[in-house]
Amino acid sequence: MANLSQASIPAGFLKSAAQFGVAESDFLLLADLGIDTHEAFALRVHSREALEEFLRDVICPGAAYRDPVRGLLTFNRTPAVPWQNFKMSEDSAALRKFLLLAKELCKGELEHLAAGQDASRVKVKLASAVAMENSAVARGMPRPGTNTQRPSLFSLTRLARSHLGPGAS
Repeated sequence: MANLSQASIPAGFLKSAAQFGVAESDFLLLADLGIDTHEAFALRVHSREALEEFLRDVICPGAAYRDPVRGLLTFNRTPAVPWQNFKMSEDSAALRKFLLLAKELCKGELEHLAAGQDASRVKVKLASAVAMENSAVARGMPRPGTNTQRPSLFSLTRLARSHLGPGAS
């Protein structure tokens, strides 16, 4: 039930990106690579060296735009920005801050899991429920037509508790 964690909710990733001032083009490049959660960002760009290489090889030369008709378009940045200028820019600083947040979120959740803390504290909130529904729809589940066709937060919490902890059933 990875969708219960804050690090794996795409809406939280989007909100954090906006708060840190990540450029829309850079955020869309991440999305094009399938990086749409804090967890994906922290685990795929796993070190400071990997981040600098990622910034130099992918983000600096690239740009992206979401067209309403054609969808997400990626292209080479024009005019090209020299790496020496980009690495000292606000855009690269925002991505560095963003990665630090992602790593801290993942680290905290891993420590929580490693400590074997009690599953009875798990509570599914609306953002997690929406993320789980979107994930299920993406895998082929029909989208619920009304709220009566959606499971309640209470039911989702009970289900989550049954999948976590030492006494998972």
